Amino acid sequence: MTAYQYATAGICMDTGKLKYVSRKEAKRVVRLKGWRDMSVYACPDCSHIHIGGWHGVKDRIAHRELHGTDRVEPEPQVPIEDAAAELGVSTDAIRRAIAVGAARGTDTHIHHGDLARLRECTWRTP
Repeated sequence: MTAYQYATAGICMDTGKLKYVSRKEAKRVVRLKGWRDMSVYACPDCSHIHIGGWHGVKDRIAHRELHGTDRVEPEPQVPIEDAAAELGVSTDAIRRAIAVGAARGTDTHIHHGDLARLRECTWRTP
C-alpha cells in the first residue's frame, strides 16, 4: 500500500470535495491513484480545483441532460452529538451556531460542509 501526499487547501463548503492548490496537483493525484474517467475542474463556488467524475456520460452536455443544470443543496447529515464530540464543544454551541446563521442545519443535524468549516475555525486548548 502506497501513501500519497498531495497539497490541498481544505474542503469546499458547497460541494464537500477537497480543494486542490493547483490544477497540476489535482492531475497528479488522478494519475497516482489510477482513476479513470475523472476530470479536474475549477469550482464555480469556491474558485479552487476539484476532481470529479462524469458518472457514465461522455461529455458535459450529456451530463447536464441526464442530471439537469440546477444544483441541489445536500441535506444536513451529521448528527449534532457527533459534530460536538468531533469539535470538542457542547451540543448547545452547535445549536447556537445554527440559530444565528453561522451554520446550516436542524435541531438534530448539521450540514456536512458547515461542520468542515467549523472544524477549521474551532479553537482547541491542549
